[in-house]
Amino acid sequence: QEVNLGDTLDLQCSAKNAKDYIVFWQKVNPSKQLISGKELLIVRDPRITIYYHDDDDAWATIEIKDVTENHAGIYKCSISSENTPSATVEVRKTGTHAWDRVSKLEKGRVYYEGTVKQLQELTGWNGHQVLYFGDHPYSDLADVTLEHGWRTGAIISELTHEIETLNKPDFKQNANWLQMLTQLIEDHQDRETPEAKKALRRWMDERDQLRNDIKIIFNKQFGSVFRTYNNPTYFSRRLFRFSDIYTSNVTNLLHYGNVEEYVETNPELAIFFERLVSAGKKLFLVTNSPF
Repeated sequence: QEVNLGDTLDLQCSAKNAKDYIVFWQKVNPSKQLISGKELLIVRDPRITIYYHDDDDAWATIEIKDVTENHAGIYKCSISSENTPSATVEVRKTGTHAWDRVSKLEKGRVYYEGTVKQLQELTGWNGHQVLYFGDHPYSDLADVTLEHGWRTGAIISELTHEIETLNKPDFKQNANWLQMLTQLIEDHQDRETPEAKKALRRWMDERDQLRNDIKIIFNKQFGSVFRTYNNPTYFSRRLFRFSDIYTSNVTNLLHYGNVEEYVETNPELAIFFERLVSAGKKLFLVTNSPF
């Protein structure tokens, strides 16, 4: 049985027409702890109660109230001391680790720890058959890319904030004006008249201010995770190097089929996304923005 913390658990054990037989409850662990013997409760746990029933059958119910993590395990019921029938019940605490050795992978279970080599041995997966997700370019993605040739997906939770920021009207307005201002500076930077130089200096000052505004709108201390002004951050360069696809949450892929093709227009400038989809309509649309 699987129960949640705080639940009440009833385990029953019985044998027909065996009134004079003794019922034992035992928790199967290294010490083989007896819980009950005859009609006595042996364990010192106020949450556990044993009920014996007065009829022609030998049977007893053990009740565990307010289940805790310590109650998880395997409980065995034995009737008499010879040729004992038994009932084994496994009680698991939902959401916790079961530290058993894994010899095969079962559907519907989540596995922790282990190595890439062990995973390959258990699954037979290799090379481009695998799309492996992690949240760190080095500790998660670099080894499986370089050593095993796996495809990789990066989970970058900050993308949600980055995309929300990119879609703010103020950011879009500043970004568009910055692009236009940069073009104006490039078109007029060779003019030598005093008026042109004065206008050029004013535009450059305004461009610097816009760059700072666009940076701090993501984070006042560090700016965007992916870019500082026109330059990709070191993190984003490593991310592009070791990941084939990246998104804010792996569940975004649920909005797509098993066979999809994602194309980036320019890996070096694939920094800002016009839309990613925390909501799920597009995973990402890579743009060639110059800011």
